[in-house]
Amino acid sequence: MEKNNLIDANNAGIVILYPYLPRLFSMLSLIENGDFKDKNARIKAIFILHYAVWEREEADELELAINKLFVGMEISDPIPQKVELSTQEKETVSSMLNGVLQNWRKLQHSSIMALRETFLRRNGKLEEKEDAFYLTVEEKAYDILMDSIPWNFRMVKMPWMKKPVIVKWR
Repeated sequence: MEKNNLIDANNAGIVILYPYLPRLFSMLSLIENGDFKDKNARIKAIFILHYAVWEREEADELELAINKLFVGMEISDPIPQKVELSTQEKETVSSMLNGVLQNWRKLQHSSIMALRETFLRRNGKLEEKEDAFYLTVEEKAYDILMDSIPWNFRMVKMPWMKKPVIVKWR
């Protein structure tokens, strides 16, 4: 059965962070043996991702669809609107974002805020099909810089995800 409900996302650029996420979750002791420890760890990870993009601990449910997929939850699963993050968790997120900038040579001298505003906070449309979720990300003129990203983010699939997310961006 094909589903074709489009879901709006305002953090579609988070897909750029995909290769860094398993390590981030591991460093924050949210996963063990290739999966999240429990539902609370998944929820914490959702808000870690939200913080990475928005630098906030509070979210509207509509802002979390991609984050839920990235931790293996259903988009419809109810979760709290706010989860407090420790200083250490926030610093670990900042460290990861600095790592992204250092490894993406064209953005090496950019700030975390520039990364957030230019690439992570991007509108997109998410569509569920039988085999995968398909994410179409709104394009901008400076997306030419994406050609220099030295990692793949066109198909997001982590061991705990139910379906991959196929990304159409540039």
